Amino acid sequence: MIIKLYQVDDKINKLDKTLNNETDVNGDFRGSVNIGAPTINLVGAQQYQDFNYCYIPDLDRYYFIENMRIERKNYLICDLKIDVLQSFKDKIKTGYGTAVESENGNNYIDGFVENTDVRPIIDKYDFIDKFNHMGNYYLVTTVAQQ
Repeated sequence: MIIKLYQVDDKINKLDKTLNNETDVNGDFRGSVNIGAPTINLVGAQQYQDFNYCYIPDLDRYYFIENMRIERKNYLICDLKIDVLQSFKDKIKTGYGTAVESENGNNYIDGFVENTDVRPIIDKYDFIDKFNHMGNYYLVTTVAQQ
């Protein structure tokens, strides 16, 4: 089977990775195949050690090369881990959604009702004497149902 090897310098959470130095090699799977984390065999240990990324057309998936080890004289074993972002980038780009919880949060999303965007209407009125002459401020709020 053909395996395409690359050198990638991008962060793992980047959607469109820059694939450098594409090299086609012959390889095969080692043992049973876990599509999320397969192990492959390559012949030519010394010439492929600088690669850290690959694409397997038979699986239509991109993988990070997690670990490389040399077995025998010129036989390279590579443990792979799927790159979900690169493998499914076209589907990710066409998808849409609403983040209901995040690190920064969205103050305008009501967590109990789907597809609801609640934005308050705020009117601010400045009063000359601030309601009293003792130095205290009063806040008046009203809630109106629509």
